[in-house]
Amino acid sequence: MTTSILLVAGALLTATFAPRVLTRLESTNSDPLCLLWLWWSMVLGNLTSAGLAVAVLLIPGHAGPAPVMWLVEQCRMILRLTSAHQDTGVGIGLLGALTLLTFRFGQRVRRGTVASRDRSTTTMQTLDLLGHREHDVLWVKHAGAVAFSVGGRANAIVATTGLRTRLTVAEVDAVLEHERAHLAGRHHLHVVLADAVGAVARFVPLYRQLPVAVRRLVELVADEEAARVSGRSVLRGALLKVAAASAMAAPPRALYASETAVEARLRRLSSNPPQRSWVLRTAGRVTVAVGGVASSTVAAGVTTVALLLACVWGV
Repeated sequence: MTTSILLVAGALLTATFAPRVLTRLESTNSDPLCLLWLWWSMVLGNLTSAGLAVAVLLIPGHAGPAPVMWLVEQCRMILRLTSAHQDTGVGIGLLGALTLLTFRFGQRVRRGTVASRDRSTTTMQTLDLLGHREHDVLWVKHAGAVAFSVGGRANAIVATTGLRTRLTVAEVDAVLEHERAHLAGRHHLHVVLADAVGAVARFVPLYRQLPVAVRRLVELVADEEAARVSGRSVLRGALLKVAAASAMAAPPRALYASETAVEARLRRLSSNPPQRSWVLRTAGRVTVAVGGVASSTVAAGVTTVALLLACVWGV
């Protein structure tokens, strides 16, 4: 029981305090894709920690090294924790709760995917009648300067003719590169999954803030990809014009220059982050992802040391 409590405590610590740290990192020159991976790895780490807690309770005779178990027994006596024979019952209860949450998550993902696909299909069927295609872009006659991507089976980019009249050729290309980055990175799927996680476990700060964070970060990730092709100043100029001139609302579930992310995007595009090679970027992202998954276990370890020391000093 004690080990499970510590694992859960570690998960709760990261779920409570990690969002604040991650949000602050967005104001730095940190790689946005790295931050996106970190959010997801934190979620995975929390789920892993909870799963391990249940597994420990269900495994018969779960004991650690003798010195550690002696200290744990001291803590059990001082804190009056439940005895070992009750662990299995608690484990079954927690397993049932996790199973229910997993089932609800699956339902949310399925419903979100179906709804997104239906909306995308309806949107594209309507716009196909109004516009004409040039390569991978559907151009719709409209005075507003708007561009957005539609994921799923449609996997398309929609832009208005007003974009060409208000922006330079280079700026139009930058906007389209941004939308291509959304499709290439499957950002629409990220949004669907984040919405499902947030809906199922809104009582957990990390999960509750995940949908908004993912929406912000996929915009920043797409900006970085587009800036590598078109240049930061060109993309920033395009974003300013699009934000000022947009008059047509994008359909639900379409990713575009969302107002909530515009300020952060402009601030990032005004800076010049250090250029790193593909190898260094990949190594950094993998390291961050692994660290995020291990975060709950590390927090559990810190909690363990603190509690054991407190118990020993209290004996």
